[in-house]
Amino acid sequence: MPSVSSPCDAAGFVSAASPPDSPLPLRHWRLTRGCSVTPRRFMFHLCAMALVLLGLAFALAALGSPWFAAFCLLQMVVLLATGLRFAVHVSDGEHVMLYADRLVVRHYQGLGVESYSLNPRFAHFECGRGADEGYYWLRHGDIRVPMGHQLPPVRRCLAVAEITTALLGFHPCTA
Repeated sequence: MPSVSSPCDAAGFVSAASPPDSPLPLRHWRLTRGCSVTPRRFMFHLCAMALVLLGLAFALAALGSPWFAAFCLLQMVVLLATGLRFAVHVSDGEHVMLYADRLVVRHYQGLGVESYSLNPRFAHFECGRGADEGYYWLRHGDIRVPMGHQLPPVRRCLAVAEITTALLGFHPCTA
């Protein structure tokens, strides 16, 4: 894979390595959707559109068109609600950290976070079947963690391949 100067590699997910004696993870990956708009810029544009709608609503109400003013206020409420929903789900995804003795996976969905600590020797990926075809899950016994569902299919495959390669060094068959 070509080297890239930014912390995100060509696949669109963060992958970094640490020295083996470090308390930091040996490797870690962030599997989140790539957003090209910063939260500050997004909120600025969202508030600007809401202010335009609010000004338009007041102007229409002053001109004697209360139904058009009410519709502008309704548009503003819908705009702010969809912006809030986007803000809650913008960081959905997984953060995978591979330590010398464990594999830690944090799954972010909305405001909730599920954290799993797995033995890297027995963790493996499983492909989805049927309606879940094209998706991957990290399996460890009865634990099944969705992986990379926020990524496009090509990036998802690259992330799974890289994590699988990193896990191969821990599996009993390859040690």
